[in-house]
Amino acid sequence: MKRKTPTPATGNATVAARKSVTANASKFLAARLTTLHPSLPREYTLADVKAHVDAAKSFKDIVTESPDRRILQPSPAVLAKWKRLYPGPFRYNFKAEQFQELVSQKLDGKMMGYCIEVRQAGSRVVTCEAGNAQTASDRLAGWNRSTRQHIASCSKFMTAVALVKLLVEKKISYDSTLWQYLPAYWPIHPDMKAENGSGLTFRHILTHTSGISTCAFSADNDFLLMKKVLNCCIPFKGNFLYCNLNFELMRVLIAVLSGGVDRNLLHDMPSPFSSGPFGLPTANEHFTEWLNRDSIWNFLTTETYRRYVLENVFKPAGVDYALFSSDLDAVPGYPGRQVNNKAFAYRYHGDSAAGWDSGNLENGAGAVGWRLSVKEMLDILRAVRRSGKILDAERAAEMCVQNFGIFKIVTAKGDGYVHNGWWQDGNKRVEQAVQFLLPDDMEIVGLGNSSVDFDVAGDKVGHGFQGEILDAYNLSFAK
Repeated sequence: MKRKTPTPATGNATVAARKSVTANASKFLAARLTTLHPSLPREYTLADVKAHVDAAKSFKDIVTESPDRRILQPSPAVLAKWKRLYPGPFRYNFKAEQFQELVSQKLDGKMMGYCIEVRQAGSRVVTCEAGNAQTASDRLAGWNRSTRQHIASCSKFMTAVALVKLLVEKKISYDSTLWQYLPAYWPIHPDMKAENGSGLTFRHILTHTSGISTCAFSADNDFLLMKKVLNCCIPFKGNFLYCNLNFELMRVLIAVLSGGVDRNLLHDMPSPFSSGPFGLPTANEHFTEWLNRDSIWNFLTTETYRRYVLENVFKPAGVDYALFSSDLDAVPGYPGRQVNNKAFAYRYHGDSAAGWDSGNLENGAGAVGWRLSVKEMLDILRAVRRSGKILDAERAAEMCVQNFGIFKIVTAKGDGYVHNGWWQDGNKRVEQAVQFLLPDDMEIVGLGNSSVDFDVAGDKVGHGFQGEILDAYNLSFAK
């Protein structure tokens, strides 16, 4: 017996049903987001959610940094050199001209361009600028202290400040388990919920001791990766394992702790948003990739995190707007001071190819993504450490001692703290950033837009951009 071929009417009915589901889902989402997230400046739609998920494509073939142990603990050769240079008690003063000369020797002609600034007690001591932020292949622009670039993992300290601020305000211990501030629909492994410090705590993720070891970014969706990890038993909790997911998880926690997103949001989401059939397009059609509860949560928590950090960390420092992409042209009301003042990434000094704009980095928000200038980064550090508008001075100092979003280092002058950032694409074009918190109330921030040509000598404190800057600092003291 022959099978009947469906008539066109039947096929049209299926298409019409799918369109109806899509239309109803769009109306539901717009209404729910407006009701549940009234602080947002406009209604968000399915198109916004899809654009957010599509941003994950910017993470394909990305290489990031790992902590440089030579920076964190100098070698015997470096310590011996300091002892020869600075014998006896350390009664030496920082010499700005010497630092500037050393930076020039170490970096000029060895990378595409950079800007480095030293401050003491929040005031500028010296600024070093050289090379191109964009070459003639793009818009031909030099570096200055207001040039914005992706600061990569230096974003982690900004995120840590925001989370610590919320924990202090809500009187939540760093050693409290954190699962109860995550989406209620996430399946959480019992190991993560355990009390008495054996569960996953805020301290664990602030110090990279959660045991989570999936460090590479996902070009699919890091939110789904977080959700999966929290439903696993992690055997290495308490051991240091540098992992971006620790700080990406903070964007979700900050959104819930700040009250921007209710952890029970969409816990009872109706069937059109669920994975599977329910009248939605098939799994091989793009619609199901983003029309679901995870994507909506990912979008809302990322946007809430961005707004919280902007309002509570950046604006008290005088930084009035920041994004996870370099395109500020479409921002309503933005003054436009830095719309065209941005750096592109290149492979090396003298690279003649067009530069790379690393794109929309929302998918890694919390761990990476912020685009700031050297001046803005230093203004934020000054506000965090000294203004009292974000954290009190004692709490800010405690953050450093506890290694929350930053690492302890040993310098010629004494203990300091550092975090760097490295962002490299598949063509080896590189964005670099580093921030130092140093003895005598000093800070140094640097941004650079290529790799560095250098010789790995036995008496250097480290390698690359951050190593050369720190080496210049350590050699810039005199009586």
